[in-house]
Amino acid sequence: MTDKKLISKSSYLIYRQCPKYFWYYINDRKNIPEFDQRAKFNFKIGHIIGNLAKLQYREGVEASSEGSLEDNIEKTKALLESGKPVFEAGFMAEAGSKIKHAPVRIYARADILLPVDGGRQWDIIEVKSSAGVKAVNITDVAFQKYCYREAGLNIRNCFVMHINSNYILNGGIDPFGIFRMTEITEEAGKIIPHIKNDIRKMAEIMEKNEPPVTEVGKFCGSPFDCPLKTVCWENIRETSIFYLNSLNRKTAKRIVERGFRHMHEIPEDFPGINYKQKIQIDCAKNSECWVDKTAISNFISNIEYPLYFLDFETFSSPVPLIEGTRPYQAIPFQFSLHIAESPDSIPEHHAFLADGKGDPRPELSIALRKKFGFSSGDDGRAFKGSLVVYNESAERAILRDLAAFNSRNGGWIFKISSRIIDLYDPFKNFYFYSVSQKGSASIKKVLPALTDKNYSEMAIKNGDIAGINFLSGSMLWKNFITLNNLDNLNGRHNIEEDLQDQAEKEELLRFNLEQYCKLDTEGLYHILEKLKKLAI
Repeated sequence: MTDKKLISKSSYLIYRQCPKYFWYYINDRKNIPEFDQRAKFNFKIGHIIGNLAKLQYREGVEASSEGSLEDNIEKTKALLESGKPVFEAGFMAEAGSKIKHAPVRIYARADILLPVDGGRQWDIIEVKSSAGVKAVNITDVAFQKYCYREAGLNIRNCFVMHINSNYILNGGIDPFGIFRMTEITEEAGKIIPHIKNDIRKMAEIMEKNEPPVTEVGKFCGSPFDCPLKTVCWENIRETSIFYLNSLNRKTAKRIVERGFRHMHEIPEDFPGINYKQKIQIDCAKNSECWVDKTAISNFISNIEYPLYFLDFETFSSPVPLIEGTRPYQAIPFQFSLHIAESPDSIPEHHAFLADGKGDPRPELSIALRKKFGFSSGDDGRAFKGSLVVYNESAERAILRDLAAFNSRNGGWIFKISSRIIDLYDPFKNFYFYSVSQKGSASIKKVLPALTDKNYSEMAIKNGDIAGINFLSGSMLWKNFITLNNLDNLNGRHNIEEDLQDQAEKEELLRFNLEQYCKLDTEGLYHILEKLKKLAI
């Protein structure tokens, strides 16, 4: 049961993002939608990164407890006397505010508390799986320091231990090389004076019977995707001002202060509205799509057949799993390729999906080279046609890494890269716009706006989830988990049934991955065909 008079570090960060979410977290947690697959995987990653960080302090002692918060706090007090680094040290203190005459308590738990000056002072080390320090990390540590100080602990300095993006895997994981330490004592100190007032406001929200009225906004997805977002945005219309492309805070404030909630309410001469936003407003007022036929026609004129519609799927991990790779390096494991030989031909589909047993790049490179019709060592000089992608920066980066991975691929990869046509451009530049896109040029919004195809019925709906599904089901990941003693075999009562169930899940996963990636390149073909008709 949730203690309605306790403010934890997690609840404080939630409050800073959204007071409404905070109210639900304290008073009605059962009605908060379940975290999505991406968030759940990130939780697992955080646990793994935390355990790796502890390897820097092998003399450290663990204060975490399977029991109550009180058990954790009592264990922490005992371990502080050891003068050793303490993991998951928990502290509770009274915050000064009250709810119905009862004092509000605050609680925080440190990833690592490091003793200094013979244990008379302590350094806070917050471990993060990101490749740098984020604003939310500073707020996180500031609350910890405030809580520990109120509990009587003498804190000297504050640090964030985060991933070293320049680290390259060479043999086993080096727990020292994979991390960087950044001091944030001064930055955290600037936030601490505001925490007491924040707690007072939080106490007021906690004792209310209803959640505070909170408008939607960019904060719904920053610093984290709020699980209430789907609920709060459910009835937001396509013409809402919140869907204006690249709307800055200053202009948004002026619009709201004038009482406008929908694009069609905004006057033509409203200051601060840019060209793309004006197109959106006109579409909302006229209930029709915007089409710049000349710009679309000029774009299409640069396309040369045969056409190669290409899309990659990649996975990345804060802990590199493949020798010679970096943290968060995008590793391609799948591609889909539709080839249209002429304007009248039906595109032929080709695909590759790695087995997940090792580095997927060698086999993927060979399969891609063959599908483009090149032989081993071919310099690609004879290649004709256009390589059609969506958001070329991502595909170029993958192709560039594949060329660097094996120099024999350099010639043909350079050639096909030189003939890229980015189908994202017409929508990024608003040659076409429909209100159903909600201000977005993502293929997930553009495809259903132009055609009768969409991703709503797909088991896998975006690239992040595709990468997570492949990675978590791969032997690369499973071997890493086993090697680091992170697996849990409790409850495996029937190994044969488990293996059969696992095989069925893997077969279904591969099918879902193939269908998702196929729709990406099939979608590119249908979008281009629709643009051709719009240009007439």
